[in-house]
Amino acid sequence: MIKGGETIAASLIEHGLIPSAPYHPNVAFATWAVELFCTAHLQCPHLTIQPFVKSLCNLHGIPFKLYLSKQFSIAYDVYLSILSKTKKHIQTVLKRNMLKWQLCNACPSCTYKLEGEKDMIFEMLVTMDGNDFLKRVICHEPMAEDEDGELIPGRSKERLDDCDVGGDYYLSWEMVDEWAKGVLQEMLPTGKVSEEGTEDSESNPCGEQWKNMIDELTAHMWGIFDETGIFLTLCRHGFSIQEYAMHMDKYETYTNLSTFLVNNYYQTLRLINGLPALEKQMNDQEVPDFETFKQWLVEEKAYLEGLSGEPLQETLQMEYYQRLVNLDASQKALDQAQAKWLVITPENHNVRDYTWSTKRERRHALENYEKDLKVVQGLKTKLGIKTQWTQRNPDWKVAVEMVAKRCYQRCLDHLEQLVVSRMFELTKMNLSKMGYKLHKHIGKALKAQSQAIQSVLKKYNLAAQVLSLPRPELLWDLIVEYAFLVDFDLLSDTHQDVRERPWAAPATQAMMDKYFKIQHAREEIEMMMMMATMATTTTMPCWLNKYTR
Repeated sequence: MIKGGETIAASLIEHGLIPSAPYHPNVAFATWAVELFCTAHLQCPHLTIQPFVKSLCNLHGIPFKLYLSKQFSIAYDVYLSILSKTKKHIQTVLKRNMLKWQLCNACPSCTYKLEGEKDMIFEMLVTMDGNDFLKRVICHEPMAEDEDGELIPGRSKERLDDCDVGGDYYLSWEMVDEWAKGVLQEMLPTGKVSEEGTEDSESNPCGEQWKNMIDELTAHMWGIFDETGIFLTLCRHGFSIQEYAMHMDKYETYTNLSTFLVNNYYQTLRLINGLPALEKQMNDQEVPDFETFKQWLVEEKAYLEGLSGEPLQETLQMEYYQRLVNLDASQKALDQAQAKWLVITPENHNVRDYTWSTKRERRHALENYEKDLKVVQGLKTKLGIKTQWTQRNPDWKVAVEMVAKRCYQRCLDHLEQLVVSRMFELTKMNLSKMGYKLHKHIGKALKAQSQAIQSVLKKYNLAAQVLSLPRPELLWDLIVEYAFLVDFDLLSDTHQDVRERPWAAPATQAMMDKYFKIQHAREEIEMMMMMATMATTTTMPCWLNKYTR
């Protein structure tokens, strides 16, 4: 029955049917069937329209026709559009259509605030990640010439897709384009402007590192793609904050929130209940009190901060030694040039006049000597050295050992870096659901990495033999057998042998970890209680209230 002024499509929708055409539909689908596909597809994205329509045909006892899939796709788009517009109207009535409302009210436990709530160090923890599984190449017509006769890409062959997913979960194209390559090129690198009006890169250590973002090659590479991937932002409780292309099952998310809070609560209780066992371990290891753990933590932090650079005094001593070596070489070069200058006479220069070339060589040798001498004198002043070092001086011998050890340590660090990186790549190859192309790519990377390891291994063995106490030679056959980090001793040749520190012992580290976990578990208990209150007092779906009475 069609009421006056209503269209056929509107009448069908009123009777629980979704039409496949706006004016004269021949096929319509029951709303429950479209809703069933929407829910099933949300739980299993591998389920596509065609197998679902085939299932409907089997239930109705009719043969499957390919056009039915197209008609169901149209009806499904209509269904999603109705849901989107209905939700938009509801949000407007509830005054939830303001900009960034979803961002400010995404998670009950993160964004909902209580009266008299205790301030937390981090009000909200979020994570963002993306992928390139939607990578799609833009198809163009053949190259054409512009007014200046230059070749430009032809018109796009892609069908214009003006669909709008709606909602405030998704960032619009305009918002994304605000961070395009051209904009970043103007913004990066950033640094402090000097008095001359130039940008000082030293004031911003990240400036040099971010220059790769404005690399022209990268810009052209990404320019061939129309779509590249999905970027999703989640809070610690699994609620979606912002996204490009993703659906979220809010019912499952609210259930997971409750499960997350309960599991975290029991986990923190188990940690706190482990305090008697920790006290027993402290008595066995002769640790006097809990304050010792805090003191060891301070020592460990100071040690790790000291690894960021070499000690200044030792660096100056090694630099002074190296400059003395350079000064000695400059002195020998100057003596040779001076000797040649004194020997040459008008009788022995024969046909060619070597006077000017020898004079120039002597002048350059003198300039190098004076430059090295000036640097040596400056370092002597900084170090407070009264008598210049010689090869018989004990300080000279100590500096020689420090330079050799620094060379050895740098070779060791480089070798360790390559070996650990190789371990991680081998671990990736053993992961399940690893595609063939990625396996092949990792295999090529490992092959190139093996050549780099062999080259660094030769340098390492040479540097190891120069030490006053030569280190054992490392063989390639031993390196390739390393499969775990514990196989490669990363701390055996550091500036200070960390293994001798009390806080570096495995048993001590385990006790320190347990103690600080217990301390943070007490903080977590307070946070869990606060988050549980937030989750139960904020607006919940009706179905959740039904099951929580």
